[in-house]
Amino acid sequence: MTEEIFRWPENADRYYRILDGSYPVQRIAETELSLAFTDPAEPDKDGEDHVMIIPKVTIPSLTTMDFSDALYWVDIHEALKRVDNALGWNAGDGFRLDIPVNPPYQREPWLVVHLRRSASKKPKPSTDSGGWSRHDGHFTSILDLDRRVDIVYYNRAAVAFIDPEDEDNLDYETAISVIHRHKHQTVLDAEFTSQDWLAITSACRLGAASQGLSAYWIYFNIRPPYQNTAWVHAHVLAGPRAIHGKDTKKIHKTIRREVRAHLNEEASELATPHEHWLDPLAAGHHADDELATRADEVPPEKPPQSQEPATPD
Repeated sequence: MTEEIFRWPENADRYYRILDGSYPVQRIAETELSLAFTDPAEPDKDGEDHVMIIPKVTIPSLTTMDFSDALYWVDIHEALKRVDNALGWNAGDGFRLDIPVNPPYQREPWLVVHLRRSASKKPKPSTDSGGWSRHDGHFTSILDLDRRVDIVYYNRAAVAFIDPEDEDNLDYETAISVIHRHKHQTVLDAEFTSQDWLAITSACRLGAASQGLSAYWIYFNIRPPYQNTAWVHAHVLAGPRAIHGKDTKKIHKTIRREVRAHLNEEASELATPHEHWLDPLAAGHHADDELATRADEVPPEKPPQSQEPATPD
């Protein structure tokens, strides 16, 4: 596959200087392989907390990572937990985890994970005692194949799909949801392992590739009031609103996505076994295969083929 050449709005000089100490930042947490910090030069948005996590080696983006970089990606998950503890968010404060992938979503050729939290974020009125505002039945119905969605990628631990009923389809050119196949409340749970982290982010990356996306935005909402459902899930978005961050123009179009029998040539190369460094549980599967399951589970029926939705008048 020919690597796509991106025009980066800025170079990565800032991160070299942060790591060698010549660029002043407030260090929040640090591991052997990654660094979490706040940058005074980053614009304040509504007085929110904004922490950035970077690997201590040059990795341009999520799509350029290879097997040798996997340990750095696992370590970012550990750094995420350390930031949560260092700032006291683990007392119950929720936040959003953003992963921009390539321009125009990503400004510099250095993999960066953003953690954002605002005191102005309020819980929805219809919340239960735990702060959750949405029942997880819609996820179980998808995994049980009782609800029709377009499955674009899956592995042993995660499923990526496009839901025709998802309102994000009106706001973005592409909106993919990714859920873990076994219930964990958040990516910070003690039971949510590094393998789980690798598997769900692998599903994000390869789900995006299945739709021909080379640039997109991944985000996880973590704990209420950001996270509505007590089940680990991610969103992969591409389109004007994802770039600009404002609902400046609604995109009212029907998203036609058939479950593909074979990925296109570019996505197929991404899905070869040597590219599955992000998913140690199993090689990924195309959407026309039978859903993979753990050895102790009863395999579900083959996912139904999606139908083209009617074009609105």
